[in-house]
Amino acid sequence: MQAVLRILFFGNLWVAGGGVCFTLLVQYTLQGQAMPEYTLLFIFLGIFGIYGAQRLMQTPHYSSHPTGKRHQWVLKHKYVLGYAIASALIPAALLAFFIPLRALLLLGIPFVISILYSLPMPEIRGKKSLREIPLLKSFLVALSWTLVCVVFAGYSMDASLFGKTGLYLLAPAVFCYTWALTIPFDIRDIEQDKQDAILTLGHTLGAKRIKQLATLAMLLCMLLIGSGYLLAYWPLAVTAAWYCSCLLAIICIRYTGSENGPYWFDGLLDGCMYSGLLFYLIFSSFL
Repeated sequence: MQAVLRILFFGNLWVAGGGVCFTLLVQYTLQGQAMPEYTLLFIFLGIFGIYGAQRLMQTPHYSSHPTGKRHQWVLKHKYVLGYAIASALIPAALLAFFIPLRALLLLGIPFVISILYSLPMPEIRGKKSLREIPLLKSFLVALSWTLVCVVFAGYSMDASLFGKTGLYLLAPAVFCYTWALTIPFDIRDIEQDKQDAILTLGHTLGAKRIKQLATLAMLLCMLLIGSGYLLAYWPLAVTAAWYCSCLLAIICIRYTGSENGPYWFDGLLDGCMYSGLLFYLIFSSFL
């Protein structure tokens, strides 16, 4: 059972599935309909590949600082993970032919952010990778998720996406949601970040205050979603689903601490991205 959980969580399958479910919720909110299956599969393979590539690029550091079970698992299975990523590129490249070029071009921004986020220091001639820039770490992750789940996914379905006024409430709401889920990971990574001399919110504010900050971000997300409902941008079922997902995430954030195991972060916190779609499927049947 432990081996299955490690493949699921440490092998990036869980977070990739969560990204698909979260994207579906976002597009049900914005477009009122599901996305084509090939786009969802492309997103799944893309998230799996990018997260896996980030892990592999950090393996030299993991070798000298194996601070957690996730690092040890990646080091032990780095070749298998590399083969899996390479295998995912083939169907992803084929699926790209079915996605409008205008949307694919937008992926350039999160792709560059994701690669430079973990690019090893020797590869950029001694300059810092993006994740090493003080206080920028969690913002970059939330920005990438927002660009993929809102902008890329929406633009692949509707060329007039930027003319939808609801977009300008939903995009910051998605940013707040993903940023709030990302902030507690600074608690998990605090020892590794100390070794890497990376200044994060966890170092500057402390665990208690960053959890309060994450909670405020979730509440702001709820405010933005509620405003969209009052302006008739999306229905009650969608609003209720977002609210329940945000409240669940707030509870998880409240009980997050450095003593929590890796499954808490890679399993439960990342799993919050599944909850919104599940709540929507429930509420849409009677609201």
